[in-house]
Amino acid sequence: MKILLVNLKTGYFSGFPLSIAYISSYLKDKGYKNVVGVDLGVEPEEKLYKEISNTDVIGFSVMSKSFLGLKRIVKRIKEINPEIKIVAGGPHATLMPDDFFKNQLAEIVVIGEGEETMFELIQVFEGKMNLKDVKGIAYLEKGKMKVTKSRPWIQDLDSLPFPDRDIVDIEKYNQGIYQKMFGKLSIPILGSRSCPYNCANCMPALRKIAGTYRQRSPENLKEELKELIKRYGIRKFDFSDNEVSTDREWLSKVCDVMKELNITWTGGCRINTMDSEILKKMRESGCDLIFFGIESGSQRVLNEVIGKNFTLQKARDTVNEAQKLGIRTCCSFMICIPGEKKEEIDDTINFALSLNSEKVFMNIANSVPHTRFHFNFEKHNPGLDIYNYDFHGYRTENWDETYPEQVKKKIMKRFEKEGYIRYSRNWIDTTMVFYNLKKQGFLATVFREVAHFLKNRDMFHINNAIKRLVK
Repeated sequence: MKILLVNLKTGYFSGFPLSIAYISSYLKDKGYKNVVGVDLGVEPEEKLYKEISNTDVIGFSVMSKSFLGLKRIVKRIKEINPEIKIVAGGPHATLMPDDFFKNQLAEIVVIGEGEETMFELIQVFEGKMNLKDVKGIAYLEKGKMKVTKSRPWIQDLDSLPFPDRDIVDIEKYNQGIYQKMFGKLSIPILGSRSCPYNCANCMPALRKIAGTYRQRSPENLKEELKELIKRYGIRKFDFSDNEVSTDREWLSKVCDVMKELNITWTGGCRINTMDSEILKKMRESGCDLIFFGIESGSQRVLNEVIGKNFTLQKARDTVNEAQKLGIRTCCSFMICIPGEKKEEIDDTINFALSLNSEKVFMNIANSVPHTRFHFNFEKHNPGLDIYNYDFHGYRTENWDETYPEQVKKKIMKRFEKEGYIRYSRNWIDTTMVFYNLKKQGFLATVFREVAHFLKNRDMFHINNAIKRLVK
């Protein structure tokens, strides 16, 4: 039996698809060796269609922003191979399974984690198991959606085989010219699943998608890291976890592993879990960049709207301490949040600039299904379209839908004035990524921008870099 696993294009670069890589390794470990992967984020659709003719089962990992693209793809697939079994999984499938049946996009939808469920579905297709006995799925019966019993979350993550790095050519993600020149190749790794916090932009959706917070043991991580170092000769790794700092004892042990293996690494951390002691240990273990989701420069918005349990002063102190230790910082913020006031957007812009971080993400708040943000947006946006690729912002109680675009222009002018350049026009319009030229330095900036131009022939980058540097 040939199984094809597909990661759909989302409109922004999302890195190596660990989701389908874990399912692939699980199936191969169970004896199904003929598993092929396609990541439409970095590979052409034609590759997918070439694989279809002799494929028995195709599984899609679907985000809400990739759902519209699935409609067109499934239509073409059915024209090529009408007998193929189509399974949909991923965040959108878990949150809104009925979407797939309304649009005739899948026969079965996986709800929750996919490893065990996908294996049992293959058993069903081979006639070895009854469909109704598979936990964690939705399917149609006499035109009505049926949902089976929930599948328990995998508690022992160490029991899973390491993700299949052969599912897609890993060089498609790592080997840009700049990385080759400066040895900055990196590989994503996952140490935990879900998040124990309750922020309005993620919850309760994330809990439905990823379940309770669980971690791999540091020993299990160490074995995967050793295997990857031996295979690729690379000692730079990026944690794809929501947060690596949730459990201080676990992070401390992971730092010991990183130091022992002489690894350079990056990861996302939560402000309220940081202090000088753990930051120092992270730096000594090879951590050279931390991603902080600060989200707002208004204390009221942090406390009352998003639900973050840290102060702006704590955020400032943490970023300063990381920079003092030699750890680069990437700080992420949201604007046009439901419940936010116009003056609080200015507070966020000012606070983001005052941190002097190496990289800043400015995101126009989006509506992810089943989050508290989404429920609030629905009140002010009748007929809310979460699948709109041309989304530029939503109406709230304090502005209409045209205001976010005005704010975006203001942000770009402010950041340019302060010596930042916008990284790329290739990101979705709601995300602006800024590099701080004063922090990056002249030579690093020139090399990065020239490398980007040589790879993409995009004068946008190099023109803006030169313009900022000569000022």
